[in-house]
Amino acid sequence: MAQTPKRGTKTTAKRKGTSKSSSRRKKPQKLKMAPYLVAAAFCILCLCITLADYVNPFSIFPTWDEIFSVMDQIGGNGSGDSDSNGDPSGTFAAHSTVKVHMIDIGQGDSILIEAPEANVLIDAGENGKGDDVIDYLKAHGISTLDIVIGTHAHSDHIGGLDDVVRGMNVKKVILSEIAEESIPTTKTYTSLLTAILEKNLTITTAKVGDTYNLGDGAALQIVGPNGVFKDLNNTSVVCRLTYGNNSFLFTGDCEDKAEAAILQRKGITISADVLKVGHHGSDTSTSDEFLTAVDPDIALISVGTGNTYGHPVPSTLEKLEQNDVKIYRTDLSGSIIVTSDGKNLSVTTEK
Repeated sequence: MAQTPKRGTKTTAKRKGTSKSSSRRKKPQKLKMAPYLVAAAFCILCLCITLADYVNPFSIFPTWDEIFSVMDQIGGNGSGDSDSNGDPSGTFAAHSTVKVHMIDIGQGDSILIEAPEANVLIDAGENGKGDDVIDYLKAHGISTLDIVIGTHAHSDHIGGLDDVVRGMNVKKVILSEIAEESIPTTKTYTSLLTAILEKNLTITTAKVGDTYNLGDGAALQIVGPNGVFKDLNNTSVVCRLTYGNNSFLFTGDCEDKAEAAILQRKGITISADVLKVGHHGSDTSTSDEFLTAVDPDIALISVGTGNTYGHPVPSTLEKLEQNDVKIYRTDLSGSIIVTSDGKNLSVTTEK
């Protein structure tokens, strides 16, 4: 005869099964909120990084540009794209040379960078100097300018750029951001904007961290201005050129206040073998702290003979000399060419 299971046994079995099943379900419940907490933390971190460029308390966080720049350096970005973000200088192979020309255009600035795969012009001097700059470019076999940079809206820097934009094959124009209340209404500035429109070009706003690949490992990185300033001198686009072991820093008319802001920026390198001295050697630029950080071997000063400003001032020259910096001036030497093979620098002068 079949025996009926005892109620106590059956009841006990059910309780044991229920207890095991309940135990298995409880374990994942403890971790149920973990993915949401991780996602929330990630979103907060992304927000802080995004705000790092705009809100001072968040400056302890790197910006997206700085993060991508480091990632590209680690990855050895060498695509050859002139719009590449990140420093592609890790691809340097010493196949060619880079030449930096400080063009003698009197009291003003105009600098040509001849790189393996791109030509860059930084400023074009005073109004009426555009044709002189074009003549210089053509004399050196330059017919195309891949990048034109107007450091800031003063006539001794952008005065000749309208003629250059109209008279040369220009691919990209980079200008600094200007506070709305400081936007110039001068004929010099409006003429440049008109020339850019006539050539169907768009203006690229200079942004710290943006890096342009000039070929064979040469790279030009925007390092300033770090912020928006009312004084147009301090809106100067500051950029650093690297080729192999050599580097150049171009400062426009950047003054001590803007220099200090650059020094505060994390993730940016400004040390350089060659320094284009700010504001034509004025005492408003090249602070002790900035000069120490750059630590150049060579200083280039673009200045007009007998200019009424007294540029370069004795105090700036003394400061450079005390730091064992070799000084070259366009008023004394004419146009100056610094050539880099990625390891060594050589300097030739017109006079």
